[in-house]
Amino acid sequence: EMHISPSYFKGNLVNLNEALLFIKSSSVANLVGKKIILEVIRAELASEHAVKKIGSTPFLMIFKFAS
Repeated sequence: EMHISPSYFKGNLVNLNEALLFIKSSSVANLVGKKIILEVIRAELASEHAVKKIGSTPFLMIFKFAS
């Protein structure tokens, strides 16, 4: 079972394009749920091999490091 804390994950509701722009410009992203993770993979922002599951709920953590 996975508990999704509204105080951590809930924010402004945005459309897909806005969400992808936020993710592209972020150094860290914590994503939960099939829809957004599928779109992030389609946009080539992450690999499907990085997706983990707790029960049947997929989650993805993205970290970007500058050199």
